[in-house]
Amino acid sequence: MNSRSQAQNAADAGAHAGAVALVFNSFTDRTSTGPAVTSAISAALANQVGGQAVSVLPEDVTFPNDPTGQPTRVAVHVFRTAARTNPVPTLMGTFFGVQQVDIDAIATAEASAANAMTCVKPFMIPDRWREPNGAPFVPLTSTFTEYDNRGNPLPASQRDVYVPAGEDGYTGYTAADKGTQLILRAGTGNNIEPTMYYSWKMPGDIGGNFYRDNIAGCNPTVISFSPANPYYMIQEPGNMVGPTTDGVRDLIAQDSGASWNDSCQCVSGGNS
Repeated sequence: MNSRSQAQNAADAGAHAGAVALVFNSFTDRTSTGPAVTSAISAALANQVGGQAVSVLPEDVTFPNDPTGQPTRVAVHVFRTAARTNPVPTLMGTFFGVQQVDIDAIATAEASAANAMTCVKPFMIPDRWREPNGAPFVPLTSTFTEYDNRGNPLPASQRDVYVPAGEDGYTGYTAADKGTQLILRAGTGNNIEPTMYYSWKMPGDIGGNFYRDNIAGCNPTVISFSPANPYYMIQEPGNMVGPTTDGVRDLIAQDSGASWNDSCQCVSGGNS
C-alpha cells in the first residue's frame, strides 16, 4: 500500500510540474523535448517508489482535452512493473510465492485561466495605456497624462488613453507581453498621480509590518477579477521605503538562485 501511495505521489508531481510548464514556459510545445514533457518526467523521477525511481517515458506524458474540448490538461503515467524491468519486491508476498508485484499510477493536472487567487502581493501595477499620436509606451519611463497642471482635460491629441479589460479596444497587457520589465513600486510617487507609489492596503490588518509580511509571505485573502464586479483597492498610505525593501529582500532570499532567463522567457535556477 505504501508503494502504491508513493507511485501516486510521483504521478501527481509529474502532472503538476507539466501543467506549471504549460503556463510559464510554453503552452504550445507538447514535444518530447519540450518543457511540459521534460518537467513532468523530472518531477516524477524525483519521487521514488520503495527507494527506486519510477519508469516514465515521453510517451507516458499525454495532453488530454478538458470537458470543453480545450487541450489544457497534462496526464502522467508512471510505472514500476516487470515490463519496465522495475517491479516492486514484496515482503509478506514471498510466503505465498509472490516475489514481486506491478504498480502503476496516473494523474492529470489542468492549466486553465483563473479569475481568483490567494498570495497576491501588495503592489498595484498600472496597466498599459495608449500614448497620444502613436508614441511608444515604455513601462519603465512612461507617465500617465490626462490633465494639465490646473486639472483641466488635455486635448484628445495630447491625452493618454486607457481602455479597461472587458471593453472593446482594451489597451492593457496580454500574454504576448510576458518578459516585459515592469515597475512594481514607483520611486517618486508621481508616475500616475502625486503620492501614488503603487502600494495597496490589503485586507486583514494595517501598518508597515503587515505590509512587509504580505510581500515576503502569503496573504490568504481570495482576490478575484471580474470587470462586471470590480474589486476596489485602497492605496497604502506613505512611502513605505523600509517595509518594501525588507519584504522584497526576504522574498528574494527564499529562492535567491532564481533569475529571469531571456532565452526561454521563463524563470530558471534556484528552486524554480
